[in-house]
Amino acid sequence: MRSTVFCLIARFRSFVGYCEWARGGPSPPEDTAPLNLTDGSPRFRPAPPPTEDPVPPGSPPWNPRSTGVWRYATMVHLRETYRAKPGRTDALARVLSDRLIPACVKHGTALIGWWVAPADGEMVIIWDCPQLAEHRRIIAEARRDPLWPEDGWTDELVETRREELLEPMDRYGPPRHTLAVSGFIADGEGRVLLVRTRLRSDTWELPGGQVEAGEDPVTALVREIREETGIEAEIQGLTGVYYSTARGRVCNLVFRGVAVGGRLSSSPETLEAAFVQLRADTVSQWVTRPHFQVRVTDALGAHTLPYETYRLRPYARLLRLSGQH
Repeated sequence: MRSTVFCLIARFRSFVGYCEWARGGPSPPEDTAPLNLTDGSPRFRPAPPPTEDPVPPGSPPWNPRSTGVWRYATMVHLRETYRAKPGRTDALARVLSDRLIPACVKHGTALIGWWVAPADGEMVIIWDCPQLAEHRRIIAEARRDPLWPEDGWTDELVETRREELLEPMDRYGPPRHTLAVSGFIADGEGRVLLVRTRLRSDTWELPGGQVEAGEDPVTALVREIREETGIEAEIQGLTGVYYSTARGRVCNLVFRGVAVGGRLSSSPETLEAAFVQLRADTVSQWVTRPHFQVRVTDALGAHTLPYETYRLRPYARLLRLSGQH
């Protein structure tokens, strides 16, 4: 018992010391680089790696409590902070949300999220970038994309910009995964609803998107289909679950359903939406990305799995899709 107490005290002291270091205390560790915030006050953060070479095989993960030097980490987040020029907050927000972020995501970056503080015109974007060199390569590609903001946007809109590398303290937070949904929606003639998006204009795919906070998957899917295509859909059952281990950790649920109303239309996210005749041997003519092809091919069968939305205390079933065999 006594050894356990001493161990807990030691860990607490270590944690307090780390917090003091992290907020720029009076005794920063060696090899730290000053970070000047917009108010001019000094802060300290770990210095960036001296090289952006790929992670060498067998390199140990960086330990934020052992040193102030950035070492190769198994998971690193990059935080970009923008402060808009006076009166330009809305314009900068539009450029980031409509141009910069979509261009980066299109070329493979994983977005953790972005936030805006309207009162002071400050905006924060956090990227998931296990390897800094790979992230820099993707950004270089994104800069050549037509989606990227036009030259001179920073001079016109941005007062200050800074970058910081963040190491997540996984022990103190829940696992982070993204839940997404897609719909295999057929019309009365058996044709399947497909979309071609602005982010992935090289392929057609099933409509869908991310489940927002407070939504259940079926409600989110009906909303996404309506927003992307103008079609009202009735969902019948689950055809597959697909989990990506790439940056972002996305779990995608694919549902089968039928179109029950609405009119085909494009949207800010989609270039085209159409009902097409699909067979197993023609899927690749429309859907060119392999991981999307698998979802469509699986959904072509008549089999669907049960799905249920419910609440507890007391248990109450909110939605039940029985599935078909």
